[in-house]
Amino acid sequence: MNDWTGLGKYSKNLIKEFNNIQSIDDLYLLSNKKTEDNRFDLNNIKCESDVFSIKEQLELPFITYNNQIDLFHSPHFVFPVFNFNKIVLTIHDITPLLFSEDYSKMAIMYMKSMIWLAKFRANKVITVSKNTKQDLIDKFNFKEEKIKVTHIAIDDFYEQIDDVQALNTIKNKYNTGEEYLLYVGNIKPYKNISRLLKALAKVKKYNKDIKLIIVGKRDDGYDEVFDIMEEHNLEDNVSFTGFVSNEDLLLLYNAATAFVFPSLYEGFGLPPVEAMACGTPVVATNTSAVPEVVDDAAVKFNPYDVNEMAKSIIDVLDNKKLQQKLSKNGLKRAEKFSWKKTAKETLEVYKEVLNK
Repeated sequence: MNDWTGLGKYSKNLIKEFNNIQSIDDLYLLSNKKTEDNRFDLNNIKCESDVFSIKEQLELPFITYNNQIDLFHSPHFVFPVFNFNKIVLTIHDITPLLFSEDYSKMAIMYMKSMIWLAKFRANKVITVSKNTKQDLIDKFNFKEEKIKVTHIAIDDFYEQIDDVQALNTIKNKYNTGEEYLLYVGNIKPYKNISRLLKALAKVKKYNKDIKLIIVGKRDDGYDEVFDIMEEHNLEDNVSFTGFVSNEDLLLLYNAATAFVFPSLYEGFGLPPVEAMACGTPVVATNTSAVPEVVDDAAVKFNPYDVNEMAKSIIDVLDNKKLQQKLSKNGLKRAEKFSWKKTAKETLEVYKEVLNK
């Protein structure tokens, strides 16, 4: 499993907490040849099929039948349609359906079909936010009682660091300058980095040395992003690090003046919680699940309004008291999310489904 993705983090941390609960005896981890994982002390069943393949749909019913599986939990929207056991699945978001230009027609059709089938076939659907729950109700006419909202959490190594030497070292390593904004995530169009750069151009008029550090994969939107950087003379103000180690990411969060999250849509949004856990002030979008996640621990803006985005960033950069308030509120807010709590609520769903 890829720990960098939201799905990878969800699966890894849920299994880790299940592994700590002694009352669970008959728990099996199903993995294919590409994702087989031996980090956890669980019964491991190997599936030879690739994820999202037709072969997977044909193989999984035999695997669950032969291993006498009572309940199958899929950590995403794909599940074995022809299974005769009970089904729980987690739907994190419906991004491909809202931003179809970023995905293939086949992927969109598959997701629509699986979610539609889940409405009838799944015994329970877990969503990671109230926003995703409402998306399923509004767009697929799910019954409210079929859906259980269970917030996710972040890895436990995110924390506030007071080591000045370590923070200065990370600034020098990535040439961030004294003050910098941080963004963590991919740069697909719906992540709205193009508008963030236009906002940065306005912020630069007030602070010519401000830098934006972008951590993550250079996705499909890179060409557009680079063109905007050239148009607004931001080549010296923006830095792409690619993926970094967990140790460096922790320090980059802590050393940042503010974390900016301009996404047009999120099913949850882990990076703002990671930033809050580090005591870093958060400036974030006011759409989808993000307000539900950050609550009063962030300055929020309309992600379609470049001027409002720029003003929100400038307000935080120019106001030390506001930075301190956001840092304090963020630390408290981050404590509300716990993988232990997520695991317990997920097990309650299992018990509810099995007892029916």
